[in-house]
Amino acid sequence: MRSELYTAAQGLIARQLELDAASNNLANINTTGFRKTTPFFRTLNLALEDGPRNPLNGATNNQPVAGGIFIHSEQGAIRQTGNNLDLAIQGEGFFKLNTPFGPRFSRNGQFTIRPNGAEANRATLVTQAGYEVLGRNGNPITLNPNARDLVIDRSGRVYQEQNEVGRIALVTFQDKAALVPEENNLLANLDPQAVEVNVEQPQGEMNQRSLEMSNVNVAQEMMRLIEMQRAYEMNTRSIKTIDAQNDRAIQSLGPR
Repeated sequence: MRSELYTAAQGLIARQLELDAASNNLANINTTGFRKTTPFFRTLNLALEDGPRNPLNGATNNQPVAGGIFIHSEQGAIRQTGNNLDLAIQGEGFFKLNTPFGPRFSRNGQFTIRPNGAEANRATLVTQAGYEVLGRNGNPITLNPNARDLVIDRSGRVYQEQNEVGRIALVTFQDKAALVPEENNLLANLDPQAVEVNVEQPQGEMNQRSLEMSNVNVAQEMMRLIEMQRAYEMNTRSIKTIDAQNDRAIQSLGPR
């Protein structure tokens, strides 16, 4: 088998991953707090680490393989909403959420209040999907739904009728490589050893009555999509050319 066929085939797989990422980015240009993603790659020989080394191995296995997903941290545009429960993060950090699958992280600050059953004067701050917003103490933010004044300052401290009732957690990680995107615009941390860090001003702060929009640049993503489509087509043509050359070689070895 000709090694260039492996190269072209792996190139198709790599370009398909990039096309999928670009398409997903464009589909989320209006998603609150969405973070643009792009895949990154390693060569298979590096991925094998201490695997076998020989000329054939090097020829066929030194191909691109998916190494992970890179989450871009550029700031999205801030839109004023006038809603007291809307929060936009300016700078570093993520909201920490309590989900049935464990802690998750997000830049989407479009929150609401969920009543606590029979307790008429107690409610919990949650996302639109119903996930609890966690505070610095690791507990959900508990509110009085009947209080008229709700103020959230830039450090995340929550006040009702001038009394502090909690502080919303704003966290990040020393190494963000373990963060992976999930559905509902959530991020999961796959590394149990990752160090979670509380973000302080001025590195990151919250803006009440505002939401951060997607950080996807439509023009850039469209250009990237076109480039990936052309690269995909080039790899396809390469495979067809190699296949045709193999056919001619086989025919030339046939009966005279």
